[in-house]
Amino acid sequence: MFKGDYADVLRAHIRPFGTTKHQLATVSQKNRAHAVHNPLAHYREAISVDEILSARSIVEPLTMQMCAPLTDGAAAAIVCNNVGLRRLADGPRIWMRATVMQSGSRRASSDWSRSISKRTADRAYEEAGVAPEDVDVAELHDDSAFDEILQTEMMGFCEIGAGGKLAESGATALGGQAGARQIPGARIALAENGGGLYGGEEAVATVTILST
Repeated sequence: MFKGDYADVLRAHIRPFGTTKHQLATVSQKNRAHAVHNPLAHYREAISVDEILSARSIVEPLTMQMCAPLTDGAAAAIVCNNVGLRRLADGPRIWMRATVMQSGSRRASSDWSRSISKRTADRAYEEAGVAPEDVDVAELHDDSAFDEILQTEMMGFCEIGAGGKLAESGATALGGQAGARQIPGARIALAENGGGLYGGEEAVATVTILST
């Protein structure tokens, strides 16, 4: 989604919920702090909230440091049945509890309950037989700092409108993931992503739930 479109959705969120520029900056500050421990991260230098707020404006209220850079990434997974699994060496087994992809729809900008990502998450939770409170670790689409705030709400990790306060409280920070970033005892993981633009929201959203 283009930054101008994100800003339009952000303004629709600010009006009823009072999401602040400072809350957006805390998201970026937290994510940059996490990247310090990731040897493959695009940026590995910590940055302060003040530096984020004073950075060049991209489209109000998003500054450059609130927006994701262009980068490349890759991942691989071996998907198999029980017969194939027996051929592999012993090791951690990850089960795909649900993976749901849905298309966007036209809706009133204030009708967050019909957001494509919320509807996709609700269906994924139902298929996986889990609830938001069961999730130990989540990776959310964050083309901008606001998108993470919005998706914490759409995934059900807080009430709609409370994502900014949740981020500002520090509740979304890692206890660690992988090496210095590992979350102890994590069993259920959620990944959310979206792309394109249709009717003022993502054209497509995907939510995957995995478990050990």
